[in-house]
Amino acid sequence: ILSLDGGGYRGLSCLITLNHVMRLLVDDPDEDPIPAPCEVFDLICGTSTGGLISILLGRLGLDCMTAISVYGELGPAVFRERRR
Repeated sequence: ILSLDGGGYRGLSCLITLNHVMRLLVDDPDEDPIPAPCEVFDLICGTSTGGLISILLGRLGLDCMTAISVYGELGPAVFRERRR
């Protein structure tokens, strides 16, 4: 089970950390393909931005680097400055 917390745009740190963990699963990350989280975890879930990340990783089956790129594109639209 992979459970991802919310935290706004800081959720990017979850993806960066997870990418590092996924690289540790292979003998030579420069030569061997790094598995996508959906190939390793039976269940991926999250709250708030962790939910968005869980959709990218679980439902869409993205690898961490692709999810980081997509998250970077979605960030400005999703995390707009709040009106007061």
